Amino acid sequence: MSRTQVTEEIQTLCHDARVEEEKGTPRCLRKLYLATRAEVERGVRLLAEQSYERMLDTEQLAAGWAEGTGHSIHKDVYI
Repeated sequence: MSRTQVTEEIQTLCHDARVEEEKGTPRCLRKLYLATRAEVERGVRLLAEQSYERMLDTEQLAAGWAEGTGHSIHKDVYI
């Protein structure tokens, strides 16, 4: 399949999907792909961070380190 055939097929799909034909170019589709991928990666990163925070909280509870008990691995240092 040649580039011209691909572009024609994409524009036919655009017509059927009621999308402007100007947006049915390989360049526009690549931009759409990159933007969608970035959004998905951002969502996965957020979920991973939330999962990690939950894991740390669970670990602290299992070790008996609750907030306000005075058991902290960080100490205030005053100079």
